[in-house]
Amino acid sequence: MTIALFATGRFPGRDVGPYIAAQLLGAAAASLLFAWAIGPDAVTIGGLGATAPFHGIGYLQAIAIEAIGTFLLMLVIMGAAVDERATPGFAGLVVGLVVAGIITTTGNLTGASLNPARTFGPYLGDWLLAGQNLWEFFPIYIVGPIIGAVAAAILYDNLCCDD
Repeated sequence: MTIALFATGRFPGRDVGPYIAAQLLGAAAASLLFAWAIGPDAVTIGGLGATAPFHGIGYLQAIAIEAIGTFLLMLVIMGAAVDERATPGFAGLVVGLVVAGIITTTGNLTGASLNPARTFGPYLGDWLLAGQNLWEFFPIYIVGPIIGAVAAAILYDNLCCDD
């Protein structure tokens, strides 16, 4: 979302790096705190909630699925939370329901990450705590969400905001 908002001029360039770094740090801290709270089973059984394509889902299919899911999410964010013409007070509910719908439909295909930081945290935690190593799949969760979010933000601007 950050990169899409930057690409459409809604997020200052000087803040992109620090903002992404904060998201990655927060995701890593959350994964490590989760492992601490739950214990070793969080790593060995649950993989700290790490996302990966399910059996039979190819690399490019997974990128496309993540891109489509993130595209839909970003389109809703643009209309419900970013656009100043949106009715105030409903963005959280609408975005939450869309996230639930996307997770329901894509969760059993790719894990429904929709955000590189959401995948980074568990991957790093698993790596640090000798859990599974899924880093080979990380590009899926970078490329797909960035393509989907940027495409949605640009489409929204071109369809809804051109005067």
